[in-house]
Amino acid sequence: MINLSVIIPAYNCEKYIGRCIESILKQNYNSLEIICINDGSEDKTLNILNDYANKYNNIKLINKKNAGVSKARNDGIKEACGKYIMFVDADDVIKKDSLNNIDSILEKNYDLIRYNYEIDFGNNKKVIQLYPKSQEMSKEDFIDKIVNTGYMNSVWTTLYNKEFLEKYNIKFDSDYIMGEDLVFNIEVYTNLNKGYYYNKTIYKYIENQNSVSYNYELEKVKRKIENTNKVYKLLIEKLKKENITDKQEEKLYFKLFSMLEWEIKNIVYVKGINLKTKMNYIKKYSIFLECDKKIKNNFKIKLLKNKLYLVYILLYTLKNKRC
Repeated sequence: MINLSVIIPAYNCEKYIGRCIESILKQNYNSLEIICINDGSEDKTLNILNDYANKYNNIKLINKKNAGVSKARNDGIKEACGKYIMFVDADDVIKKDSLNNIDSILEKNYDLIRYNYEIDFGNNKKVIQLYPKSQEMSKEDFIDKIVNTGYMNSVWTTLYNKEFLEKYNIKFDSDYIMGEDLVFNIEVYTNLNKGYYYNKTIYKYIENQNSVSYNYELEKVKRKIENTNKVYKLLIEKLKKENITDKQEEKLYFKLFSMLEWEIKNIVYVKGINLKTKMNYIKKYSIFLECDKKIKNNFKIKLLKNKLYLVYILLYTLKNKRC
């Protein structure tokens, strides 16, 4: 049996998909397969993937119409033969020789194995580490990290036991336009029996400044606000069933407020509508008020700072006649 299935959704990534695949092929580790899902690419991505699939027996290629990253990953999970599943984004890489000696951990049959990752901003690099040393982790440990850190959202930080995913029918939900990783992980963490933290840096997240540009169209901004609210409300609802404390719930609501503030301020930059209309849309998302009720005294100062920042953005925009 293959130990590891590496799933790579690929959409219009001709510039870096080769780098990603090469980083996996060059691992000093043989018990793996690579599953590439071409999600309706319009550039030369499919040609590159075909070349790799024809050259290497351990590379499988799924070619499909564009349906989004969630459906692509679900197709990869169905095709996977490995005991564990690893998700890799097409513009990222696996660190050199980082999978050495991992079999001794895989054979213990944990529900998941969490590892370190490096963030590469070009001039700046940072390794994200949960603990000083490797250790077993309980459901409560993972929930504590969700509440107290911002490092538990992404799926490329973790190896997932395929039998565990199948047992609880855990899949990616394509209804979410963003935050699909966190929604997936909510299901994972709340069904977890026993996990493991492997204190080794395996994954390298590469910030690609040219890959994403924010589109300030009103409908898209509104959908992102609503989606953010939906994701974090689901997170809070699920974790309340795990008997989190009032303080933990409070922290989660502050996270929700912070995320909403980040998205709502983008209404300011939408072109084609006047300031009054923008202010009305901001007021419409009265979820701020609900967050206020949930956030108590120890977060009031931070909350006020966020609100003042939003006002500042509006005033700055008026001053520079960007409305």
